[in-house]
Amino acid sequence: MNGRPLPMVGPPVKIELGKSNNEALRRYLMQETNIPSNLSMFFVACTDRISQSVFYMPKLFSREDFAWSYGFTACGYIFNLIVAKWVPGRMANLCFFHSPNRWIFMRDAEEKTIEALRGLMAQQPAEFRAKM
Repeated sequence: MNGRPLPMVGPPVKIELGKSNNEALRRYLMQETNIPSNLSMFFVACTDRISQSVFYMPKLFSREDFAWSYGFTACGYIFNLIVAKWVPGRMANLCFFHSPNRWIFMRDAEEKTIEALRGLMAQQPAEFRAKM
């Protein structure tokens, strides 16, 4: 390790939440405002070793009923950000941002992580998979 940053591999990841949501989240991250009421974050600490050793770039998981769900896994932590027109009460009660309890969930995510890795490998060109 020579202290230089690793080179970027592939295109940059861009998450598009919509102009007003992008700005609201930017302002929150800059500590200019409170978290927007239409954003929810669910945070999971993974107990299995496989999930603790992977990193996935953020991606869109679902888009339905005026709710967009983005997520990523980083070294055993799963982050799931949901942007919606409004956050249903059941979600707000479990949300890391909005719940008074600031819930952090724990689970064994090995099966889901292996499933995701298989999906990523299947997307690679055949010549790349042959080298593995």
